[in-house]
Amino acid sequence: MLRRLQLLLAGGVLLVAALSTGAQVLYFLFLLGAAIVVVAWLTTRFGLSGLEAGFALDRPQAQVGDHVRAAYTVRNRWRVPRSWVEVQSASTLPVPIPGRAIGLGPRGARSWSVEVPLPRRGQYRVDPMTIRSGDPFGLFSATARVGGGAGLVVYPAVRSEEHTSELQSLAYLVCRLLLEKK
Repeated sequence: MLRRLQLLLAGGVLLVAALSTGAQVLYFLFLLGAAIVVVAWLTTRFGLSGLEAGFALDRPQAQVGDHVRAAYTVRNRWRVPRSWVEVQSASTLPVPIPGRAIGLGPRGARSWSVEVPLPRRGQYRVDPMTIRSGDPFGLFSATARVGGGAGLVVYPAVRSEEHTSELQSLAYLVCRLLLEKK
C-alpha cells in the first residue's frame, strides 16, 4: 500500500512539473510511468487466469516417525508464460510444508512432491493451496485459494514384537517374584 501511495505521489509531482514547465521530457516520463502502471495492473489482473492447480496427501493417517508426502501440480493453460507463481499450503502440522516459487512456460506444467516428517501425534489440518502472482515491479499482487483442505491423523508409534515380548517376559518375572514373596 505504501509503495502504491509513493508511486501515486511521484506521478502527481511529475505531472504538475510537466504542466508547469512544459518540458517534453517530463511529459514523456509521466506517460511512461502511467504505461508501466497500466501494464503492471493488467499483468496482475490476468496473472492467475488460465492456471490449474491441485495438491494431495499420500494418506489420511500415519504414525509418529513416518513421513507424509504432499504432491503438487500447477498447469498453465494459456499461451502466455508466467514469470512467477508462488505456491504454498498452510497447515497445523508440527513441521510446516515448504512453499515454492515457480515459473511456467506456455501451456507448461510443474509437479513436485514434498516429504514432511511427523514427530508428534495428533489431528492436523492442511489448508487449501494458496497461489499468488503479481507484476514484475511488485506494485500489485493477486491471490487465489485452490481446492479443499485435507485432514491427517497421526497415531502413536506401535512397538515392534521384540519390545512387546521383552515387556511381557519382564512382567512375568515381576509377577512371579511378587507371588513367591507372599
